Amino acid sequence: APFPNATKSKHWEESLIMLHQVRLKSSVFDSWNLLLNNSLKLQLEAVRRHPSFEPFLTNALRIETQKQSRHKTHVITVELNLGTELGQILGLKEYEVTPVAKVIENLSKNVEQGIMTQQGLEKYKTEYLDLENAPELLRSRQQYPNNALLPVIFYARNSVLYVMPNFSEIMNNHAEYPVKKCDKKAREAFVQLQRAQLPPVPPSPPLH
Repeated sequence: APFPNATKSKHWEESLIMLHQVRLKSSVFDSWNLLLNNSLKLQLEAVRRHPSFEPFLTNALRIETQKQSRHKTHVITVELNLGTELGQILGLKEYEVTPVAKVIENLSKNVEQGIMTQQGLEKYKTEYLDLENAPELLRSRQQYPNNALLPVIFYARNSVLYVMPNFSEIMNNHAEYPVKKCDKKAREAFVQLQRAQLPPVPPSPPLH
């Protein structure tokens, strides 16, 4: 049966969030989530492959400033502009470099609102937001001892959340760049990412 008022939602993701809040369990709902995640991954992997992504990541976290680097204490959050198809991204709206503690605080509010489970929150904290001891990070350091975990969180307000883990070797033998220069380069790179052409997503299933 269709969810009441689902067709009135501006975005498919708004319907999904209502379903989360009433704790609906069904194979149909699971298939929607799978399609959502696959569509997001398809488009955001294209963002990751863009030539401006690595410069954006490096400069937004000020890795080359050494003393004012933020990669051990902050993560990048990017707000998405969503389309009407399930998981469709029209573009990247804006980004912030946010302290990990603040990100966890915001995710905890999602648990309180029924948008996320406590189990889901613990998964994010352990696998993506523990910038020193995340299991995948520790495994990667067996081959690359200087690896750092640089997650990017893509989100739409009260709706979609997608975490992209990134691993990069951080060396201390580079030149020292001014903070303002890093911030300027990050902004320039992000503008290029905003202009990126994203692949189309499959059509959404009928809501009723």
